[in-house]
Amino acid sequence: MVSFRQFQALLVEGRSIATAFTFPAFSCPSRFPMVDTRIAQYIASEGSRLGFPSTPEVEKTLQEYRSANNRVLNLGDWPFVEAWLDWCRKMAKRLSADGKCVWRARDVEMAVFRAWGDSQERKHCLRGKPRYRLIDEPQEDQKASSSFNSHT
Repeated sequence: MVSFRQFQALLVEGRSIATAFTFPAFSCPSRFPMVDTRIAQYIASEGSRLGFPSTPEVEKTLQEYRSANNRVLNLGDWPFVEAWLDWCRKMAKRLSADGKCVWRARDVEMAVFRAWGDSQERKHCLRGKPRYRLIDEPQEDQKASSSFNSHT
């Protein structure tokens, strides 16, 4: 059995993990979301509101992204990555509970990725805030509408 660290080392010379995470996310999207800088930035900004777990090790990564650090996630951020995997799986299960739509861990990741916004949106109008805020518990009159709130 090959560890993630061994697999990652086959793909990139440095310790960056985003490229290596692409493969499990595409091969098994129900279990594996992708993870990258945009994800870390969104979770650093909005994660506590959405019930993202916080341990001292996870908080170390999140604090770096709260301070506008744009470095890539690497193997030193593994506690954050594990928390991200678990959170996406739990959110997918929770979002699928009503039976109307089956969410996968990768679907949750894609919602978070888009909610952060692209670099042009962020550069010109957002000033460190997410493009959209995921709604944790929609109100009765919002259930039929989008699961995003615009922050612009």
